[in-house]
Amino acid sequence: MRGELEGVQRDHEIGIPCLAGDPESLADAHSFLGADAALRLRMGRNSYAAVLRYNQHVQYGRFADFIDKLAEDVGRGAARAGERGRERVGA
Repeated sequence: MRGELEGVQRDHEIGIPCLAGDPESLADAHSFLGADAALRLRMGRNSYAAVLRYNQHVQYGRFADFIDKLAEDVGRGAARAGERGRERVGA
């Protein structure tokens, strides 16, 4: 696993890295988790917290809020530019 998902997995301790296409790597990770109940419980809790943080509905809401704020900022900037333009021409 590479990229952003790998960072989420590492930062939130939500999985055991294994090599794609390598059944031994997957089996080793499975055995490792199978032997550590406390780790499974912690990773389960961490996974639930990550789902709440990264789910598409939450991300969409954050993106929509960002776009709304951006539109407000651009609107205020355009209004200020218009005021400066009117001041220059004496309107």
